[in-house]
Amino acid sequence: MKSPDMYLKARRTQLGLTQQEVADLAQIQLRQYQRFEMGSRDIRRASFMVAYKVMRALQIDIDKFMSGEHWIGRILCRGSDGKLYDLETGIPEEEIVSE
Repeated sequence: MKSPDMYLKARRTQLGLTQQEVADLAQIQLRQYQRFEMGSRDIRRASFMVAYKVMRALQIDIDKFMSGEHWIGRILCRGSDGKLYDLETGIPEEEIVSE
């Protein structure tokens, strides 16, 4: 199970965005986003508008995120070979699809 900060970083990486790009999309300061991603500030305790903007920038369903349902799905990240892999298990996407 991933903590919210780890999930934010994994999702940002999955989308191929920099921290600055997420902050710009969310219309917040870079440092504010970095604190969420580092875990020094819990995004679940931020104002609704700030949390909503970050979730929208990362294309995350805010209801699922806040209720913890985001842990259920797999997070895919692109490997150095260009293929997608499950972040937690390292299983290639094509093997996940065939399960």
